[in-house]
Amino acid sequence: MTTPTDAPTAGAWNSRYTLYAQSQGRTPLAQWVADRAEWPSTGMVGFLLWIGARRHEFYAQHPERFAWGSPGRPDAHVIQDVIAWDAFLAARAAELAGERIAA
Repeated sequence: MTTPTDAPTAGAWNSRYTLYAQSQGRTPLAQWVADRAEWPSTGMVGFLLWIGARRHEFYAQHPERFAWGSPGRPDAHVIQDVIAWDAFLAARAAELAGERIAA
């Protein structure tokens, strides 16, 4: 695989993006290339959909880890426990990767 000229450099991947890629059975760069092929205007759509779905799952399981309200959005729920959030993402990414392998 050749690296596109607009791809992020090695080591520049967000840890949550890396978990997203792992859940898909890919390296971050391979995932970025796959997402750019599926959504040519931006390579982040797949990640945004994935992280949004995980956020809903996390909220359903751990509403106590959220606080209500933020400046300008009093109805929004905001993740307050990012350590628990990151642990949840890591466990869920591993689970999804395992499901992908088993399928």
